[in-house]
Order: sequence, then structure tokens, then C-alpha cells
Amino acid sequence: MKKIIVILFITFCGRNYAQDQYPKIVNFQISNKTINDKNESIWASTLYHFLILNPHKAIDLKQFGNTESEFSIVSTNSNKVLLAFNQPSKLISKGRCAAGLEKGFVYLELNSDLEVIKDDIFLTESCLWLIETTSEHHLNSDSISYNIENIPTSEAYAIIINTKETTIIKTY
Repeated sequence: MKKIIVILFITFCGRNYAQDQYPKIVNFQISNKTINDKNESIWASTLYHFLILNPHKAIDLKQFGNTESEFSIVSTNSNKVLLAFNQPSKLISKGRCAAGLEKGFVYLELNSDLEVIKDDIFLTESCLWLIETTSEHHLNSDSISYNIENIPTSEAYAIIINTKETTIIKTY
């Protein structure tokens, strides 16, 4: 199954090589038909998310979210990538936070071979962890500040994003 995914992925990227800009986010879905023990056909789908850095290098984003995550590129430079994400709090639509959302940023630092050497996730909203953004300020054309509160602990902090420098700083 993994070989099929890799072949489809390479085919998809190769087909779009000449017309695309890098980096970019690529999402694709694979559906499988399986037979259960009652001899019934069941279709299962899996959604894959990749950050394409160049025609030869991609990063699988599943480690930074669940299968229903949505990613977008906020800022990049030669060795840093800042992604925004949002995803459902739970994949099962029952119980607390069944309709909740998790939002935030994924910060990746890369080495010269475009391998991830550091990654951080910064939540700006979370139903599961009771985190919410209390205010958002545009400091200048390149910087945004989010004031965030963790409701159960009353801990407050700020996240400052600089899109020109591709940096994200958490201050207390």
C-alpha cells in the first residue's frame, strides 16, 4: 500500500512539475475497498498532506495533525517554513469537543538537505486544551501578535509572527 502511495505521489508531482511554484501544500485522497467478515464491501478513504519543498523533496505533514487537517503556507525562506493549520478537535463526532476546532501554527527549521531539524506547534485555539486567542494585533506589515489564554490555568502568553523573517516567538 505504501508503494502505491509513493508511486501516485511521484506521478502527481512529476505531472505538475513545470507549472508549479515551490514550496506548496499538496493534498490527495486514496480510497480502498475492503470486505468485512460479513462479506460486505466497505470503502475507506485516507487523506494525505505533503509540503513540497522542491521537485525532489517532500515532507509528510501527518505528524503535525490528523487526517482532516488543513494546512496553508504563511511564510518561508531557505531553511524555515511557517504553516497555519486548523483541524477538528476529534475525528469521532461524539462527546466533548466533537464539533470543536484546533488552530495554530507549525514552525519547521530545515538543514541544507531540507531535512527537518526542529519543529514546534503553537496552538492559538483549542477546544480540547481550552485555549483561545483573546486578541490579534498587526504590529506592522510583516508582524502579527496573538494574545492567547489557557483558560483552566489562567496562563496568558503571546505569539509574535514575523512573516518577512519566517520567525515565531512565544512570550509570557
